[in-house]
Amino acid sequence: MRAEHWRVLGLLLGLVLLGAVAWQLVQYRDQLVFDPAHVSWPLLAAAMLAAFTAQGCFAAAWRQLLGAAASPHWRDDAARWAVSLGGKYVPGKVFHALARIGLYRGRIAPAQLAPAVV
Repeated sequence: MRAEHWRVLGLLLGLVLLGAVAWQLVQYRDQLVFDPAHVSWPLLAAAMLAAFTAQGCFAAAWRQLLGAAASPHWRDDAARWAVSLGGKYVPGKVFHALARIGLYRGRIAPAQLAPAVV
């Protein structure tokens, strides 16, 4: 399969999962309690900024682990990092590692990829 096909497949899978979450929220909306008056919006914004910053730091560290095998463009490595994050949640660390291996297959030697998978 070509890279474009994987991107489209990943996008479709992401949309299906997002739809499933939205469907569950709609089904259980009567049981959900959300009062915007009790939300600290600045604190929520700070938490989101911290979460995105942490993910950026993790991606940068992963790129450093790849060393010489890293792509010349950091965006390529960041995109591979972001795609492989989905593997953490479906269904566990096995697919997380397989996603990283699959994304770099043929580009670098297995010995260079090993530290990034662990």
